Amino acid sequence: MARGFVRFELLGYVSALPEERKLPSGSTCSQVRVGVPWRKEGETQWDSFRVSFFGEWPALAYLVPGRQVYIAGRLSARSYQTQDGQTRYVLDLVAQELVLLGNGNGRQEQGRDAGSQPTANADPVWDEDIPF
Repeated sequence: MARGFVRFELLGYVSALPEERKLPSGSTCSQVRVGVPWRKEGETQWDSFRVSFFGEWPALAYLVPGRQVYIAGRLSARSYQTQDGQTRYVLDLVAQELVLLGNGNGRQEQGRDAGSQPTANADPVWDEDIPF
């Protein structure tokens, strides 16, 4: 049997509070948008990703806009019909791992063991460029 492996990782900033809903099965699904900055010709650009968390994730209570997070999981593609009959396609990241990195204001928390969690090269200009 053939096997495959896909893992999507992102390091970015929470851009909105998580939205929680109950599924027909009774389980919980929470969604949050995460912005990831990158540079193009000296200018900061942002990509936005929707991340889905299925089940109970106590750490979601600490997700506030501006908080830096590391999220790993798998990509999920789905489609749906709009009321006017158009087909829309959506690509979500289904979270399997969540690491809280920042303290909610875009800066690294003090007193944490940086070797125990993923980190990115700090760029102080990016803190001022966060669009939320």
